[in-house]
Amino acid sequence: MSTAIRAGRSTQRIRDAVREGEDGMANRRTITQYTGPLDVEQAAEGITKARANAQSLLADAELLLEHQRWARATALAILSIEEAGKVALIRELLLARDEAELREGWRAYRSHSKKNVLWILPDLAAKGARSFEDLSPVGDPTSDHPQVLDSLKQTAFYSDVYGNGRWSSWPDFASPIGWCPPCRRGAPKSRASCGC
Repeated sequence: MSTAIRAGRSTQRIRDAVREGEDGMANRRTITQYTGPLDVEQAAEGITKARANAQSLLADAELLLEHQRWARATALAILSIEEAGKVALIRELLLARDEAELREGWRAYRSHSKKNVLWILPDLAAKGARSFEDLSPVGDPTSDHPQVLDSLKQTAFYSDVYGNGRWSSWPDFASPIGWCPPCRRGAPKSRASCGC
């Protein structure tokens, strides 16, 4: 199928989802989000699309990283984590037993912090986590790690005012993750690379 035909079909799907605003104003159009149950085929399609989009976002983040565009590379990498996090949430939606579980499932699916809870797994493993107890911070509802990652993403996209009124934007930070762009190993903050 040609790219033009695929693009045309995608555009038509978006048009089909767009409707007049609730107030009947023709110039206020919104895209309605589906909130019903999923069948197996819908769930499989959603999982496939989420995985593909996560991989695409990660590839874009890597391109930006190679060009030392730290902020946007970080933001797109976080978006990739969130897209990958949709897979488990789609499975939960498929298994929803009633309206309450379905409603909660869609709320979680559209919540940034619910989709990024697994981002600390590699860090926990690097710190020696070897048991389920060691991994408990992942599912701890009092843990702030999902909000921390969402805040980092917001900081990477937007300027804002923090704490006691200090304005900040990403250029205020050096390579925040301390990566060496050529080899992606840790680099001293004072140098552009680790010496590779």
